[in-house]
Amino acid sequence: LRQAIFWLRRRIGAETLLDEGGSLVLAPNVVVDVDDLIQSVEARNPQAVCSAYRGRLMPNFEVRESDEFTDWIALQRTTLGRRLTAGINTIIGIDALVSAEERLALTAILVDAAPDDNDNWRLRFQALLASSQFGQLEAEGAALMAGVDLEIELRRLWSKCESPAEQKVLLAFLPRQP
Repeated sequence: LRQAIFWLRRRIGAETLLDEGGSLVLAPNVVVDVDDLIQSVEARNPQAVCSAYRGRLMPNFEVRESDEFTDWIALQRTTLGRRLTAGINTIIGIDALVSAEERLALTAILVDAAPDDNDNWRLRFQALLASSQFGQLEAEGAALMAGVDLEIELRRLWSKCESPAEQKVLLAFLPRQP
């Protein structure tokens, strides 16, 4: 743990990560992009949401041998995805606020942040259709169907797993546990 904290402080700056009575906290002046994103969503500002979104939460960050972290980050991603879905759906529902271009950008964020939400895909396809982006609609539809086919096959394999270790390998590929 000490080595990890040392590495992290070297990477982000010792003054950024503070020790407060045995707990590590970020310095008060640190701005986190997720906070900016949530504030933009709450302000119902489509341009700010599009500017603030940086992709999935910590997509390549993992702690090997830590089921607790894996569970925690999955929960954080799900929670953020739900907040974004609710907030962006509210923004999209106010037609006067959103141009066709912004609707496309916002629906792209929805399917990236919460790819398991069918309503997000429906909104995305409606936005593409309304903007006459038929090639993009076809490509994203094909990618979605390939993902559905993969999930069906993985679920079939899940039912044949003989050990928890085999199931754990499959869980890495499944969006939700069967």
